[in-house]
Amino acid sequence: MASRYPFALIKEKLHARRHEISDFAIGARRLALPPELAEWLRSNPDLALKPASPDAVSDFKDAAISLLQQEYGVSLGREQIVPMPGGRVAMTAIAACMLHPGDNVLVTEPGYPAFARLAAHWHAGVSSVSLDPLQSFAPDLSALPLSDLEKVRIFSLNYPNNPTGAVLSADARRSILDAAADVNALVFNDNVYGPLTYESRPTSLLADSADAELIELHALTKLYPLGPQGASFLAGSTEAMQKIATYAEFAWSPKSALKIQATTWCLRDVDGRAKIKSFFRTAQSAARGFDGNRFRALSNTSGNLRVVPTASLDRRQAREHRGGGCADPDGRI
Repeated sequence: MASRYPFALIKEKLHARRHEISDFAIGARRLALPPELAEWLRSNPDLALKPASPDAVSDFKDAAISLLQQEYGVSLGREQIVPMPGGRVAMTAIAACMLHPGDNVLVTEPGYPAFARLAAHWHAGVSSVSLDPLQSFAPDLSALPLSDLEKVRIFSLNYPNNPTGAVLSADARRSILDAAADVNALVFNDNVYGPLTYESRPTSLLADSADAELIELHALTKLYPLGPQGASFLAGSTEAMQKIATYAEFAWSPKSALKIQATTWCLRDVDGRAKIKSFFRTAQSAARGFDGNRFRALSNTSGNLRVVPTASLDRRQAREHRGGGCADPDGRI
């Protein structure tokens, strides 16, 4: 397990070599806020110093409920939505409320690394299950003995998956939920990339079993560059949400009026989400047709793809094309 947050290390290396590497990460895009939202933020700076009112929090929950229905076909009530100040804070709340020392957490490899580290800080055991490329990068639960599965308290997932981009099929979702139910485990799915699904309707595990012991993390920070002013929310079974809501009363108080109201605006921006998705579709097409005279694609045995300036390759003679990230651990292309 990494001793530091891996993406912080990647950002440091990208910054150190910013004149040599083209960063295609979604978080690095130069997509402006919608003009109406930008103007609202400029006109309401005082909200940054005010707590959100109960009515504003209820409005946030209603907007989240509408988004889940529009994007995923999921119907939930207010009691099943908990606003959170950010994704990793939300994961911290899940670990705090759902884990006890000695519990076990199952994470995917590869997958977003934050929850594994947070679970370890709560003295939980962490084990991993590989994503099977022959099964569209679904977790291969059959590779784990039943005795290991029976020890798991939380199945931690990240679909749509970072970094594979995989989306779980209906059969895979059902298999995971059934396996978790068999061992009385909670399923947590980090679904922050959910709206950025292009070949089919976005999917949510909540649509398959809204009554199961299930928590899903949602956010629009991949679509709207709100930075630290963007809030997220957790959605799931009523009992789990009540525990996390109580924890949040202590851990996030007062809630920021600016974060809550700005995110509510984004949650209700149906036309804007469609435009942003179109923007990314166009960006994908442009990336696939990059100028081969200026850039070169490198692939490795894992099937990962990197696009680097040919000038860097000429200087370094391509060296070893190792790893699947933007840069190797020792800083080489």
